[in-house]
Amino acid sequence: RAAGAVAALAIVALSVAILKPAVGRKRPTGTPDSYPSGDTASAAAAAVPLAVGSWVAVPVAVAVVGAVATFRVLDGVHHPGDVITGVFLGALCGLLGLMWERRRAARPPDDRPAAAWFAVCLLFIAWGALVDQQSHAVLGGVIHVPLLIAGIVWMRWRSANNPPADRGSDEQHSA
Repeated sequence: RAAGAVAALAIVALSVAILKPAVGRKRPTGTPDSYPSGDTASAAAAAVPLAVGSWVAVPVAVAVVGAVATFRVLDGVHHPGDVITGVFLGALCGLLGLMWERRRAARPPDDRPAAAWFAVCLLFIAWGALVDQQSHAVLGGVIHVPLLIAGIVWMRWRSANNPPADRGSDEQHSA
């Protein structure tokens, strides 16, 4: 599912980059590019592929996305409509990422999407630390550190359930 989350984040980043200048709505602080909330959209986009199919992950994902949306409004950097649109836009992009992941699931296992997912999470954490708002750094850690941990757990589980000898025989059969 990590590959689906990476695809969803790529789709949502492109969507937000197009929508923000096109709409041109100012933030409550008066700075430009308020609509839609990119942080909220990104959280929702990553949450959908990671939470679908897990009754434990769904409430966690809803809580994380809700917290991101709430803090963006409480920090005064977004209007309520910005975060509501961000949730729906992110969920749609998350579904697209999930659909893409399911289409590629028939292919042999590949660790590159997980590595890309780790890189995206680390970039978001770094971005949060560099932005001049404390909430970005906190939200970057709150959202992406658990996702990094989940990715590491998934990789270890996958390695335990797919020994290297099996992967080697798959490579020999495909060659």
